Amino acid sequence: MYLLKCILINMIPEKEATVYTDIFFQKVHPSYFVFNEIRFRERQHKFFTSVLPNAGVTGQAQDFTTEEICSMYLVWILGRNSLFAGVPNEAFADYDFVPESVMDHYLNLVKICLSGYVFSSTVHSVRLLYLAGLYHETKKKRKISWLLFSNCTLKSVSLGFHQTSVVRQFDPDVQEEIKVVWWSSFRLQVNNCAMLGKLPNFSLHEVDIGLPKLDFVEDELFKEVYFKSVHMMKQIT
Repeated sequence: MYLLKCILINMIPEKEATVYTDIFFQKVHPSYFVFNEIRFRERQHKFFTSVLPNAGVTGQAQDFTTEEICSMYLVWILGRNSLFAGVPNEAFADYDFVPESVMDHYLNLVKICLSGYVFSSTVHSVRLLYLAGLYHETKKKRKISWLLFSNCTLKSVSLGFHQTSVVRQFDPDVQEEIKVVWWSSFRLQVNNCAMLGKLPNFSLHEVDIGLPKLDFVEDELFKEVYFKSVHMMKQIT
């Protein structure tokens, strides 16, 4: 609980965090699909309206794990980095964004909380590893990103997220989240191994979990591409 309170910092207004979230889901998430966007935005709004104003209230804070909060912070960091990369976005030319030093505070909290993934049994811990690996990938830190992506898959396996018998014990909404995170992390692991000439940490023969339904995704073309990409991945494992 002490660690949870430590990471409840409020240095970015919700309006600015929403800008970063919008950019993340527009530019980053289509290629690194690990969220139910509707669910994420609902949780983020609750974080700003219920948790941060009552950070000292145990009941409010405990509704969010440290891994979920840090995943949220990484979404903001990745969205901001994408926003400021390349050609300046004229739509935000006059926007008063927080300085980079503020983002460094959030990143440092993520680094601290990463060590706790070993003891977590939630899907948020897997997602945190995935996003952290993605962050280091964008910074060209290949060895660190490889380690995080590999641990992401291994963590999923250790939690049994590749097995139907385990996943069916969760609520339907959580089952869908687990399937999205599992297939995205495993697919990325296989693709990275293929590019680097390495063997995957885990065999597809031991996987019997089905694909997510993606009922929350309105873009039919995206769903078609997603399902076909997983099918192609299965052909090379």
